[in-house]
Amino acid sequence: MAKITLNDKAVRRAAPPSGQIELWDNVLPGFGLRIAAGGARTYFVMKRLDGKLVRRSVGRCPPPHVMRDAPLPEGEFWPHEARDQARRMLSDLARGIDPAAVKRAAQAAAIKVENDTFKAVADAYLADKLEGGGANLRSRGELERKLKTDLKAWHDRPIVEIRGRDIRELVREKAQESPIAANRLLSFIKRVFRWAASQDYIDADPAASIQKPGQEQTRKRFLDEAEIRLFWRACDALGDPAGRLFKLALLTGQRRGEVAGMRRSEIGKLEYKAADPTTGKEKTVSGEAWLIPAARTKRKTDPTVPRSPLAKALIDGAPKLEISGKRLDCILASGARGDQPITGWSKFKARLDELIGREIAKDADEEYDPERHALPAWHIHDLRATTATFLETRLEVPTRVVSRILNHAEG
Repeated sequence: MAKITLNDKAVRRAAPPSGQIELWDNVLPGFGLRIAAGGARTYFVMKRLDGKLVRRSVGRCPPPHVMRDAPLPEGEFWPHEARDQARRMLSDLARGIDPAAVKRAAQAAAIKVENDTFKAVADAYLADKLEGGGANLRSRGELERKLKTDLKAWHDRPIVEIRGRDIRELVREKAQESPIAANRLLSFIKRVFRWAASQDYIDADPAASIQKPGQEQTRKRFLDEAEIRLFWRACDALGDPAGRLFKLALLTGQRRGEVAGMRRSEIGKLEYKAADPTTGKEKTVSGEAWLIPAARTKRKTDPTVPRSPLAKALIDGAPKLEISGKRLDCILASGARGDQPITGWSKFKARLDELIGREIAKDADEEYDPERHALPAWHIHDLRATTATFLETRLEVPTRVVSRILNHAEG
């Protein structure tokens, strides 16, 4: 796999006599140029999306005879322009957004939106990359599923004919099966109609005053000290990399996907000013920090997460895997998927629950029974609540500081 800097000279190299060659850019990983025997030159990006390695076209490279300053037709780019476009596409893929799907939705919306049917307008909303649009939502894939299944009956209906009563009846019917799912469906419907009103597809928003049909309660579950001990011992039994991942989720208080994607290149030094507890004078303190890039966080910010001594020991002690002599940057990788984080949360959680149950049975000197030997229902997200609870109640860390550690909006 040839790696070079894709510049004006590199992209003008001669085409192969047969087949095709691929040149990979050493400036932007995942960006390359394919040159076919017939002379066609196409920029592309490659990255994993939902665990699958995908290739997406960025655009065409102008033929070698085209002068550098000549205007290019739509879809053709000079190398630096293509790299900028590729950088945006790789960022989208890292956030779970498929540029090809966005493009298809935009094309479909551009053709069908003239009919002003509900589906045409919803497709246009999901393709809109501007503020208020749905193209950049992390939940975009789930919203597309709702549009395809839950809202199928509305696909061909003119959006102006859908009234508040229609919306209320639809979500109430959904609520008979699942109140929470009905709430999520209503939330999507509200998004579409709010956007449609802002784009003048409708004169008024019929969904604005409709209330959620299901009652939701904020979860307040966190693990107590005894449960944490059981959890920790079960993580030891679970082993690498999943056991280490669960431990780090508890120690750092970060979201599971952010912890799973932790990379060695994200670990660095942190220096800050603090008062000396003895003299009261200000001094510079240095420590270890985990610098999470904005592209990998829910809030699209780049938080600095301090590393406690125990977290540091777990990170530094992670197996240092190599592929073809190159060390993997992803700390919690198995190697089976290359330099990528592990997947399969439900499988690991089920195994962890079993191991916790076995620890409970062991402490009680009883034969393991999955029904009797189990923690009260808990979710992986409850580890964040556990971190926050102990920071506030045991260490008396101010709530605002805890919010910043957890990367909450109010922090």
